[in-house]
Amino acid sequence: MAVFIVDWCWRHALAVVVIAVVASVLLGAYAATHLTLDTDESKLISADLPFRQAERTIDGAFPQSTDRLVVVLDGPTPELAEEAVERLQAALTEGRGLIHRADRPSEEMFFRRHGLLFLSPAELTELSDKLIQAQPMLGAVARDPSLRGLLSSVELILQGVAHDQAKPEDIEPLIAQLDAAAALIAEGKAAPPADWQSMMAGGPTRDTPRRFLMVQAKLDYGELEAGADAGKLIRDAARRL
Repeated sequence: MAVFIVDWCWRHALAVVVIAVVASVLLGAYAATHLTLDTDESKLISADLPFRQAERTIDGAFPQSTDRLVVVLDGPTPELAEEAVERLQAALTEGRGLIHRADRPSEEMFFRRHGLLFLSPAELTELSDKLIQAQPMLGAVARDPSLRGLLSSVELILQGVAHDQAKPEDIEPLIAQLDAAAALIAEGKAAPPADWQSMMAGGPTRDTPRRFLMVQAKLDYGELEAGADAGKLIRDAARRL
């Protein structure tokens, strides 16, 4: 049988080519009009199952929790990361179309507002003492937020050290960062942003230079990557900050 088919195709080569071309065109037209791409992985499981029905009920009650993208922002310092996430949230909230809403994780904001409640009395006392010690510096920088104001505050601190009102180790983090920045500038290099939290705390803090943003976007499951357009919009907005 196989020999017969091969022999027939060889004897009627032109007809075979025509049939193959016509069949390819017809099958291609059928595929283009009847076959679609659906990348919604939730449809891999039957929607009639009890837990899927419960899932739809929850999604209906909390629509703000569906179709969300997690945006992760890393900054050189916690202060700059916080500023960046606030600006990005504002930029995405103003836009319409692909982005429905942009929110900070509720648990993150809770601990930022009420984090002091979870410190021990000893830690609270230490923190308040450091804030009291830093008050002259903070006041000087607040009045003159420039290099001149910063150096004026350093001068005040050095005067306090000279009169035994402060300890040299209290200003060590500040002097170390200023020294590192000055050395880089002297070499013609860009100095990294100052980490004010570590300066005030006298060392590393629990806060990290990473922030999260929960973005509810319009996802297109007809594309290979459902959130590609929304992701591009978010990255473009981040670059414009």
